[in-house]
Amino acid sequence: MESLGEKLTYLRNKEGISQRKLMDLLQFENLHKYEKNQREPSVEILKKLALYYDVSTDWLLSLDNSESDLSDYEINFIENFRKLKKEDQFKIEGMVELKLAEMQG
Repeated sequence: MESLGEKLTYLRNKEGISQRKLMDLLQFENLHKYEKNQREPSVEILKKLALYYDVSTDWLLSLDNSESDLSDYEINFIENFRKLKKEDQFKIEGMVELKLAEMQG
């Protein structure tokens, strides 16, 4: 996933939301053009999308090229985690917190 359009399409599909519903929710137009890389969103729309999807604008714009100290296993886990619905992510977060509490006590 390199382009902004690819990232926006991926995130929207992951959320299981239609283009129309997302545009209505965030109050803007032309999502299909952003997803097809035919038009670039304004800074305001970019911020709305980043907040909605809980990602950085740097990631959306492919500006976050920092070296990662994550292993391939950790990267794969995170990529798979991001594919889950929010409610499933919350469940897994709860399981991790429970396991960490068990280890401390």
